[in-house]
Amino acid sequence: MLSSFALALGIGLAGSWTPGVNANTMILAQATSAKQYYEQGRKLMTARQYSESLSYFDAAIKADPKYSEAWNWRGNAYNEMGYLEKAIADYNQSIKLNPKYPNPWNNIGLILLDSNRYAESMQAFDRAIAINPNYPDAWFNKGRLLGDLKRYQEAVNSYDRALKIDPNDAKSWNNRGNDLKSLGRYNEAVKSFGNAIRLQPSDPTYWYGRGCTYKQVGKYKEAIADFDKSLELYPNFERAIKCRQSAIEALNRKK
Repeated sequence: MLSSFALALGIGLAGSWTPGVNANTMILAQATSAKQYYEQGRKLMTARQYSESLSYFDAAIKADPKYSEAWNWRGNAYNEMGYLEKAIADYNQSIKLNPKYPNPWNNIGLILLDSNRYAESMQAFDRAIAINPNYPDAWFNKGRLLGDLKRYQEAVNSYDRALKIDPNDAKSWNNRGNDLKSLGRYNEAVKSFGNAIRLQPSDPTYWYGRGCTYKQVGKYKEAIADFDKSLELYPNFERAIKCRQSAIEALNRKK
């Protein structure tokens, strides 16, 4: 079973986490049900208060040891804090409690992907997708994995599935653009980056990606304009600085 090899990752932990008193103690004392503890833990995760959220997920699990979502989200908190073995143990417990819950499979897949355990990561994402074929995060993450493996067409197909479910996901449009560019399908890449920019114009990497594509096909003025926008958003973006200068030099040679 996949959860067994996930537990066998062998990733060491630097120390252990010990709960302490914090500003959320009063709220913790006021919560009365597993669901309330869980929901407050989720709020703290959104606020990036990962260590604080653990107390709430602990309380939710104590109140209802069969609360699969709480096990999964405590795993997310441990994951964010770098305690990967603890995270995987919680994800596995979540799966044990609810085998039809796809999220912990996706989360295990991400840890395996970041550990370059590609074959196992693929199995985990596929398990999540098998449980819920309309789970866009799993399709997105499978696309990331396929792109890392340079299986660009398959990656594009995976992003297409994610975008069919959630057409407003700028990250999927951006990653799809990168993989189309790798396939030499530049016009399609430009359109894909354009969708990412339309949905999230404040991300400098999206402007940079489209600028690189324009530069690849000799549209230097368009490339420079996109690099300028990228640098407006992130002035210290070294790759954009270098590519902008290269595009200016290419444009001057063209004149």
